[in-house]
Order: sequence, then structure tokens, then C-alpha cells
Amino acid sequence: MRITRPLLSTLLAPLVLSGAAMAQDLPTEPTEQPSGNEHPSGGGGYPLALVSRPMTLDAGLLQLNGVIPIGHASLGLVSETAIGLSAGVTYGVTDDLTVNAVVLPLQLSPSASYGNPIVGARYRFLPGSTEVGGQVSLIVPIRTGSDFTVGLGVPVRAEFSDAMSLDTGFNLGIVFASTLVTTQSIPVNLHFQATPELAISLDTGLGLSRLDFDTLGIPLGVSALYAIAGGPNAPLVDLGASFGFPIFLAPGSGGDVVVTEFWALGLMVNFYLGTN
Repeated sequence: MRITRPLLSTLLAPLVLSGAAMAQDLPTEPTEQPSGNEHPSGGGGYPLALVSRPMTLDAGLLQLNGVIPIGHASLGLVSETAIGLSAGVTYGVTDDLTVNAVVLPLQLSPSASYGNPIVGARYRFLPGSTEVGGQVSLIVPIRTGSDFTVGLGVPVRAEFSDAMSLDTGFNLGIVFASTLVTTQSIPVNLHFQATPELAISLDTGLGLSRLDFDTLGIPLGVSALYAIAGGPNAPLVDLGASFGFPIFLAPGSGGDVVVTEFWALGLMVNFYLGTN
């Protein structure tokens, strides 16, 4: 199997924005459930079930989050595995406005270094069973060789039932390098609620760079989230894990269509403080 350089550029670019995205993609405000069919609640009274959580935090709710990302890439004779540690905070300013920051972006391996902090915000302008919002993230280039990056997005969340929901939308990344670089992606994350505490997700979508369809890539992965209730007015804890291929199919790469030389593993924990 072969990874071309345009494809590798497409593969790596979305990872630049992943810190802010991971901090925002686990909303916690409750949605009203029919009487007799309510999800168990903890923390501030919001549902444990991932499929019932909307795209923004409840007003006054604070989320402390940590992520350990592990990535592996091979290009010709070069192969490398990187391990990082990211810590951040997300806060619900209002029921519709959430702000977040990744304040501890560390690379642990192959060499230890401090990465680029990220700040972001998401606003939900259409609530309901189908939600639509807008989001922005800014990556501050502290690390040598990095560039200022802006991420813009229109997230869409649809709740089909108590057991299934969908996260999708459109994301645009703008990297202000010596030559302006843009990335475009349409995430497709389908969530299945196995129990009130456990959700399993299928993660795919479309991604490309500079609107060049030769760089078109289709990711494929799975993830799981287990929510732990701490009791009334107590923090809720989320434990999560994910594994996938950021570009599993590359129909326009000029190389192999199926790409397995790049994979990503993630471990995540969220702590929730505050009440509704």
C-alpha cells in the first residue's frame, strides 16, 4: 500500500483542529423526554445517554476534559508513532453558547514538547430534535514551525429516537502558512445507545484539501462512551475510547484506494461540574 504526499497532507490537516472539536462534541444539556421514558440523570440533571445530549452545554455547566491521542503514520520507509496529552475546559455561557479552551496541548513522544493552545466557541441557533449551530476555533502558533489556524463549522445534530442520533455538518480549516492552505470536511458520526450509560458510534465522513478531489479521503472508525453518574448535584464522568483510520478510503490519491498505514487511537475523560 502507498500513501502519496498530497494524501498525507489531507490526512494530517484535520488533526490540527481535533483538540477543539473533541472538547465540543460531547454536549450535555438535557432534552425533554416523554414521561415514563426519561434517561437516568446525574451531575446537573441532564441525561446520561449520549444520543439525548444536544450540541451545547447547559448554562453554568463546566466540563474539564482530558485526551490521550496516539497516532501512527507510515510514508515509504518512514514510520512513526506519536503520543500526546491534551487537557482543556469547556463552559456553558448560556444554554445556546458554549466556549472552550485547550490549555495543555502536550506531545509526549517521540519527543516531548508543548503544542499549540486552542480557543473556540459554539452557538446553537436552531434547537429541537434537529439542531443547527455555528462554531469557530483558533489555534495559536506557539510551537516552532506551526502556523495560525482558523476553524469554521456548521454543526448539525439530529436525534432520531432514544437509541440513535447523528452528528454531521460542514467544517472549514484555514491555515495561514506562507501559502494559504484550506481543508474541508463533512463528518458523519452515527451514535447508538446500547444502554442508558453506554453509547457506541460509527465515525466516517468526507475530507479533502484545497478543494482538490485528488486528495479526497473517507475516514472510518468506531468509538465508545460510558457515562458515570455521581448522584444528584454531583459531577458526571464520561470515559471514552476511539480507534480508526483518518483516511481509510482514498479514491483520488493515485495510490491504493484502501489506506491502513495511518491509524489513530484516543482515550478520553470528561468531568462535569455545576447544575442546570
